[in-house]
Amino acid sequence: MHSRTKAKVTDEQLLAMLNLAGLDDYTKVIELSGGEFNLAFKIITEEGNFIMKVGPAADTVTLTYEQGIMDVELWAYDQIRRHTDIPVPKIIYQGREVIGNQWFVMTEMKGKLLCDSNLTEAQLYNWHYQFGRALAQIHDIKGAGFGYQQVRLHQTWKEAYYDMVLTLLEDAEKQGNTWPDTGRILRFIRKWEAALDDVEVPRLVHYDLFSNNVFADDEGNFAGLIDTERCFFGDYYADFFAIDYLGRLEDNLGLIEGYNATAAEKIVFTVNARARLALSRLLLGLLMFTEGTTRLALDDPEHWDRKLLAVTIIDYALNEMAEFEPENL
Repeated sequence: MHSRTKAKVTDEQLLAMLNLAGLDDYTKVIELSGGEFNLAFKIITEEGNFIMKVGPAADTVTLTYEQGIMDVELWAYDQIRRHTDIPVPKIIYQGREVIGNQWFVMTEMKGKLLCDSNLTEAQLYNWHYQFGRALAQIHDIKGAGFGYQQVRLHQTWKEAYYDMVLTLLEDAEKQGNTWPDTGRILRFIRKWEAALDDVEVPRLVHYDLFSNNVFADDEGNFAGLIDTERCFFGDYYADFFAIDYLGRLEDNLGLIEGYNATAAEKIVFTVNARARLALSRLLLGLLMFTEGTTRLALDDPEHWDRKLLAVTIIDYALNEMAEFEPENL
């Protein structure tokens, strides 16, 4: 995928970077096209395969929360490796040499991406059950405050949520980007903001758990995850919908049962819990809508595909509470 945030690396620079990482015995190097933010290569060697990720140049226009997110990704991998049994890549080299941009090399994950796995209904239930147990482990990692650690932390989730939303709005305005029906969005948040007060513990949230970031092995078991750069400390409900971003959490029995078998705080379906889910989904839609402009040119068809998907997610979030009223009314 073409993206304006992706770094540019010459063949000579790439060879120098491979040498620094101790991978000059490679047999093949393939540029990966799937990612949007970082430039990435797959390095094939006789001892195994590796992935190199290269961050944007320092003068690249990015969203506020994206500043320093490669450090967040590396930090999150380390935290998950230290505090859980979830498979994540092993970092074998990181630095800024040769090009000035931050870059690192990690081991390639085993198994297939969930989106490429053809699982039976029984296997899919089992995968989601194991995935739920894994999420509970991630959410047991706690922070000193709420929000993005690379931006600023807050004492409450409500303060952090408003800061994250309003900062995205500022980023959009700087781009000349207009959200779809901003007034309706802000009224929805205001209507349901009391639910944010239910979040008392700043738990680590991955927030990018789409089916192209999680793995299954040959038997259909959960086999790990990647792309932790969107991590923040906040509401654990924010990790329950990306795997099925236009679906209903209550339909995913495997995830619910696996999570509730392990987690200190369970998945429940109170009105406030549903509101927290909707607010988290809304935030992701707003993020995707705003980042589309920094990453994809206006004449790129994928720019409009991204906008349409983001608007669909935003609209879903704004409508999923239609049959409910706030609990404090």
